[in-house]
Amino acid sequence: QDEAIFSIYGEICSCYGYKKSSAYVKFKLALPAAFQLLGTENEECYTNQASQTFSLFFTPQEISIGHLFEFQIKGPINYFDCPTLNKPYLLLEVNSLDSWGRHSNLGYGSLLLDLTPGEVSKTVPTWRLSSRTKWEELSEYFLGVTPVLGNLDKIRFPSDFSDQNISKLGWRTESSGEVKLKLQIIRQGIDTKKEVTEPLAEERRQRL
Repeated sequence: QDEAIFSIYGEICSCYGYKKSSAYVKFKLALPAAFQLLGTENEECYTNQASQTFSLFFTPQEISIGHLFEFQIKGPINYFDCPTLNKPYLLLEVNSLDSWGRHSNLGYGSLLLDLTPGEVSKTVPTWRLSSRTKWEELSEYFLGVTPVLGNLDKIRFPSDFSDQNISKLGWRTESSGEVKLKLQIIRQGIDTKKEVTEPLAEERRQRL
């Protein structure tokens, strides 16, 4: 099977719509068995904590982050023929750190990586686990205690899901804010199964 190397250059630009005035993002890749991360271990990564800015270029609810990242993964070159659930995801967790050193969860989100070469901007909606009891609501209000997930791999959302609701684990959730990203994709590889078309072959002969 022909393989290709996909270079992913990205930026977590900002997040907005949250109840906190500062936030940071934890993120990682979720790779199926057909893909392999090159050069590093697939560990959770963190941005710096950022606060709201009130300049003319941002709305008061937007938190500018500007964190750059890059990954290189190797996978099948017939990427678009794979089922949706067998494709890579970028998993996001938005948190806030207050002056008391308490971490509060603001939302989870997942982005299905379309490895089409080029540049694209994405907005990822996020959701959070809502409090189930009055005691949990009081704990969140006074102590900053929020329910969290122990494993980010559980937050993947299938892109071909068309129903109104999904609840495979019985969580009670609510919508929170959104995260803005920019991605640049470079693909390196040759699909030897595809024949070179005649116009392209003629163009190559002229260059030679």
